[in-house]
Amino acid sequence: PTNIIYVNSSATGANDGTSWANAYTSLQMALTGATSGKDIWVAAGTYKPGTLTSDTFQLKAGVNIYGGFAGIETQKTQRNLTTNITILSGDLNNSNSADTSDSINIVKGANTCIIDGFTIQYSYNTSFGGGGMFNENVSPTVNNITFSNNHSTGNGGAISNLQSSSPIINNVIFSSNSAISNGGAMYNSFNSSPIINNATFSSNSANNNGGAMFNSNSSSPSINSTNFSFNSATNSGGAIINAFSSSPVINNSTFSSNNSSTDGGAIHTRNSSLLTLTNVTFFNNSANNGSAINIRNSSSSIIKNSIFWGSTTSMIYQNSGTLKIGYSNLQNGYSNINLDNSIAVVQNLDGILLDTNNFTSVGHNISADPLFSLNSLTLQAGSPSINTGTSVGAPAKDIIGTSRPQGSGYDMGAYEFIQ
Repeated sequence: PTNIIYVNSSATGANDGTSWANAYTSLQMALTGATSGKDIWVAAGTYKPGTLTSDTFQLKAGVNIYGGFAGIETQKTQRNLTTNITILSGDLNNSNSADTSDSINIVKGANTCIIDGFTIQYSYNTSFGGGGMFNENVSPTVNNITFSNNHSTGNGGAISNLQSSSPIINNVIFSSNSAISNGGAMYNSFNSSPIINNATFSSNSANNNGGAMFNSNSSSPSINSTNFSFNSATNSGGAIINAFSSSPVINNSTFSSNNSSTDGGAIHTRNSSLLTLTNVTFFNNSANNGSAINIRNSSSSIIKNSIFWGSTTSMIYQNSGTLKIGYSNLQNGYSNINLDNSIAVVQNLDGILLDTNNFTSVGHNISADPLFSLNSLTLQAGSPSINTGTSVGAPAKDIIGTSRPQGSGYDMGAYEFIQ
């Protein structure tokens, strides 16, 4: 097809991009010559943006790039992302690590374009973050990407979204990325609110806040069917921090074994922000104040159909603001909620205020072993979290796409029990 430009680092033909035999050997050359309406197909291999740390793969509006090809396909559906690993690497000195000799931004985004089927690794950002990908006032679609071992001396080790950048992010893995300041994997700021579906954030770290993600300045991502595990922050928000009027909505997701040294082992919310959680499972997170969630500075939280388990300290710590929690399973009951100068609405979210010093369930919150499966956060038969959630505002499917409800009612947590 004439709308396809071919890239294969091993090609030996005319290298004009007109076929697999005559493919460009450089992705940079293919991007330079591409015009709107073209798709770029990239065969397995490793591709670098150039030889200078400032060199970058600058995406173009209307130009989509796809990795995962063997170099023989005639249809995009024939590619195999698992077998044909296609790497965009910032490792300019071939050290197999991110250091000062590596790319500052491997990829820079654009509007109305797709990047799909790549591993983006080994960047070292010393500017505005986003070593793997930097978006400023642009919102590309990012599919089937693995961001690994990217580093920033500031914010957003893997990806930074700034100035109303709200990319759509589907089936993306963020692994072992880091930032000296905030957002080990992702930094969203100044009205940047990405839509994140079916992602994994694992083993990312920040020396300050937000081991996996930092949302700031009215940035309110939608996070769906996503797993956060083993992320860490030296300060607050082992997985996520929300600040300065940022209001993320998180559905059908899990937070396990995340850690912060101070506030919010999984999530820290502050500075007039709002956290909304529906069908979220928290397990084995840790922090000094709020092993699962810490909320401060006139911020609020709305929680339903969720499970909090596996931590020995208070799981929810709220300092000023309003906590609304209903249809949820909280280990050790309300003794695991620590309130300071706050209002609690702890029932079915119908507006009844309870005495913050006397948490008495009105029938919709429970405290009973959720009976997780071995090495999994799925529910076993007989779990008290089965059929005890609410359908109001709940997602129609669970984290793996199972329709809700499967029984007489919606389940608590990210996974619906299949009956």
